[in-house]
Amino acid sequence: MEKTGVLIDAVFKLGLLAVLAGLLWVYAQSRDNGRYQYITDGRLEFILDTRTGALFQDGFSMNHVTGKER
Repeated sequence: MEKTGVLIDAVFKLGLLAVLAGLLWVYAQSRDNGRYQYITDGRLEFILDTRTGALFQDGFSMNHVTGKER
């Protein structure tokens, strides 16, 4: 009887780990959605890449975290 309880406990824990891994995989796959943010300030228009921190305007880009222009 004790071996059965240990086996059921191990299967349950493996199932929980599988569900957690599945949820993390789904989150990682959907992480690219909504990556770019459009910002307007009067006449100026910007596109912000929220993953890398690059700010694009009129063909130029600047990393708003480091302040370096690309």
